[in-house]
Amino acid sequence: MSFGRVSGQWLCLHLGSISPLIPTELNIDRLLDNLSVDEEGALWAAGVPSAVRWLSALRDPAQVAPSSALRITKNIGGNAYFGEKLKVEKV
Repeated sequence: MSFGRVSGQWLCLHLGSISPLIPTELNIDRLLDNLSVDEEGALWAAGVPSAVRWLSALRDPAQVAPSSALRITKNIGGNAYFGEKLKVEKV
C-alpha cells in the first residue's frame, strides 16, 4: 500500500496486495497518523481534526486532544464505478 500527501489530499496508489487501484485522491479534512491494515484489508488511521488544538493539548494535559479513527476500504457501492473508489468512514 502506498500513500503520499499531495496538497492537502491523500493520493492512494495501491490498496491490497493483488489489485492496484487507479490513483485516487482522498479528500480528508484531518491529519492522519498510525496507518495500519487489518486482516480484511481495511486501512485504519488515527485522525487529528485540529492540529492547533492537538498541539495545545500536548502542552497542557488538562485539555482533551481531539482525535478520531478512520476506516478506509474499497468502495463496492453503486457510486464506485463513477469515481468514489475508496470509502472513508469515521468510527
